[in-house]
Amino acid sequence: MAGDHAGENVSPEFTVGQVVGQVVTDGGFGYAPDFLYANVPESQLRQELAGRLTEDGKLWTPYDCVLLQTPTQTVLVDAGGGSAWSSSTGLLLSSLAAVGVRPSDIDLVVVTHAHVDHIGGLVEDGALVFPAARHVMSRVEWSAWTSEEVLSRLPDVLTVPARRVLPKLEAAGLIDLVEGDAAVAPGVYLVPAHGHTPGHSVVAVRSAGEELVLLSDSLFGEASVAHPEWSAVPDMDPDETVVTRRRILDRAVADSMRLLGYHFKGIHRVERTTDGYRLAR
Repeated sequence: MAGDHAGENVSPEFTVGQVVGQVVTDGGFGYAPDFLYANVPESQLRQELAGRLTEDGKLWTPYDCVLLQTPTQTVLVDAGGGSAWSSSTGLLLSSLAAVGVRPSDIDLVVVTHAHVDHIGGLVEDGALVFPAARHVMSRVEWSAWTSEEVLSRLPDVLTVPARRVLPKLEAAGLIDLVEGDAAVAPGVYLVPAHGHTPGHSVVAVRSAGEELVLLSDSLFGEASVAHPEWSAVPDMDPDETVVTRRRILDRAVADSMRLLGYHFKGIHRVERTTDGYRLAR
């Protein structure tokens, strides 16, 4: 799956039993710190993020999609924001091309939730990017983002991408909806991690007794690990988000489980501290 010249937008391969994975980034975006950590005093946030901000005071966050090669299927987890979202996104197809993967090679796209930075790249120039692939999503999430009652209460920045992308998947007959902890491909599971959105999910890769969890937006970075109570503006249910986050962190500690972020780089393990958690050094 990888080549010697995969490019700077692609990570080295990692393995989970019989599943081979690789980050294929869509680029990234600079957020105001108080967007990702909205319930934190400014002075504390400045101290926590010292040295991590860009010159204009933004926190740069990658949009790191993941390519998984199972024994029988090629799976893409999330699709980034696409070129319509930002001038710094829309790199997914070039990242895939760098490892010799064409859109037609993707058998399955796993959608963790319906925010623009995860579904925007599913449609480019009005057309589906992966028309040969099945697309799988939580039934709870799909129901929320295709409900006009729900959409009518949300800002355009969230509803416009949902209205642009999801009906095209439905019209093409490419969407499969699942419930609970669902096996969606050999060794690949869509697992409820609600709070950030009504049906937000993480992806667990389980094979040959090994496990790695793709975190989606359950954790935004090292600060979310150290301070799981910090909430983001787009957390639709902040209290449930914190409960979900602590559950993931507790399990990661107990099982020495590997975690791979969407909005922060690297594969990590977590350890407990006297007052919480931290990424293992």
